[in-house]
Amino acid sequence: MKRTFVDFFIGALLFGLDRWVKMIALSSLSAGSSIEVGSLLGIDLSWTLTSNEGAAWGLFTDTPRLLFIFRVLFILLLLWGYIFSNLGRFVKTSLIVVLAGALSNLFDTMVWGHVIDMIHLRLWGFDYPVFNIADIGICLGCIGIIAPLKDG
Repeated sequence: MKRTFVDFFIGALLFGLDRWVKMIALSSLSAGSSIEVGSLLGIDLSWTLTSNEGAAWGLFTDTPRLLFIFRVLFILLLLWGYIFSNLGRFVKTSLIVVLAGALSNLFDTMVWGHVIDMIHLRLWGFDYPVFNIADIGICLGCIGIIAPLKDG
């Protein structure tokens, strides 16, 4: 029970941080505007307010209802995996991190009709798509789910 509380606390922190950063972006930037933050070793960081009506990199923008249904089913699958599986603690915590990111992006879709993105990286000349804190959580959580598979 104690571990479950810690996992959900981590998820709530990620969800809250993503919501907070998105509210800051919405209140300080206009759509499409950008603020350069800095550059280090060929990596440029800027805040650029954009909206994404699809999934990652704008995929599936033509099928919003299908995408919404997929997102809800994915969230339910993550919950099921957390509650009913015999996965290790690390993997279960990773599931919660993915779940928190997915819920925050779903929240955006339900409230705004699109996901709010604001973190923009240019990596040695490659212009990486704009993303948000929830996306970082989803990616890190997926790594945490997949990484232990190499041992088993």
